[in-house]
Amino acid sequence: MVKSRGYVSKKKDGSDRLNFTAFYEALLEAKGVNLASDATAGIGKGGRKLSYVATVQGNGNF
Repeated sequence: MVKSRGYVSKKKDGSDRLNFTAFYEALLEAKGVNLASDATAGIGKGGRKLSYVATVQGNGNF
């Protein structure tokens, strides 16, 4: 179904690559599910604040 709807691109070796993500996003949008506003709604809001900052030295020690 993905290929028949045109969600196909070519790889460097000439074989087909099916773009499932783009297909499913378009399918959800057609059904009225808006992913763009849901994905950005919670960014940078809420959550707990850190009381410390962890740093890692060049040799991997904390």
